[in-house]
Amino acid sequence: MYRSICYQTESSWNCQIRVVTKVCDGSDGLKMRQIVTYLPALKIAISKLYTEKYCPRGEMENRIKEQQLDLFAERT
Repeated sequence: MYRSICYQTESSWNCQIRVVTKVCDGSDGLKMRQIVTYLPALKIAISKLYTEKYCPRGEMENRIKEQQLDLFAERT
């Protein structure tokens, strides 16, 4: 289940940001993940934002981290 809200502080921010929450109920219990974006709700749907933009980016960062750790391990 995905939910999206717009959030803005009273004085320190000059614009609203969008907070997207993914809620999963599994065998471990309830899991919630949030992402923060400036993309407007009309630009991209909530589920597509999470699955097509956020998840691939995280996966790419995991591959970069793996390469960095492997290269460091081979040098020692």
